[in-house]
Amino acid sequence: ALMRGDFVLTELLSRTDFIYTHEQLLDMVHMGHNGEKTVNKFISSEVLTDLSSGAYIVNKKIKSAVEKIKKLLLLYHKHHLHSIGMNAVEFANIFNCKSANFAKFAEIISCFDKKIKYSFNRLALTSFKPVISGEEMIMRENLINLLSDAGINAPAVGDITVELNSNKNSVNKLIKILKEENKVISIGKNILLKELFD
Repeated sequence: ALMRGDFVLTELLSRTDFIYTHEQLLDMVHMGHNGEKTVNKFISSEVLTDLSSGAYIVNKKIKSAVEKIKKLLLLYHKHHLHSIGMNAVEFANIFNCKSANFAKFAEIISCFDKKIKYSFNRLALTSFKPVISGEEMIMRENLINLLSDAGINAPAVGDITVELNSNKNSVNKLIKILKEENKVISIGKNILLKELFD
C-alpha cells in the first residue's frame, strides 16, 4: 500500500490539475478499501486538504494554483468590470468541480497569497476595484433580497426603483451587474432571480 501511495503521490504531483474528486483519487489508487486508506493517509499527512463535498486540493500545488488563479482573475476582471469577483458557479465551471468546493479553496489561496482576496463569497485580486461604490454594493444586496422575497412574482424595474428608494439609472446598472454575474434574468420588464427560473 505504501508503494501504491508513493506512486499516486508522484502521479498527483506530475499532473497539471490541483483539485481532485474523491472518485478520481480512488481511480488512481485502484485498490478498493486500501484506496480509502491511502486517501485518508494523504489527508492526515497533509498531502491533501479537504475542500468539502468530496474534493481535495494537493497542498504542494497550492503555489501553482495561486499563480494560475491570479492570471485567470486578471482576465476575469478585464471582462467583468462591474463584478466584485468570481463566484462559486464560475469557479466550478472553470475547474470542472462542484461550487460547494469554492469557499474552502478561496480561503486557502487567499491566505496563501495576499494579492488575492475572498469577500462577499467572491474571489478577486486585491488590487481590483470594481466599477461599483460601497453604497451600490449595499443596494445590490437589498435588490437580491427583494427579488428573493418576491419569488416567482418578478417585480418590474419601476417597482424595484420605488422599493429601493433609488433612481432608474442606478437600478439598471445594478441589474446589468447582476446579469453579468448570472444572478438575474429579465422577463420583459420584470426581473427574476435566475436560481428560481432554473
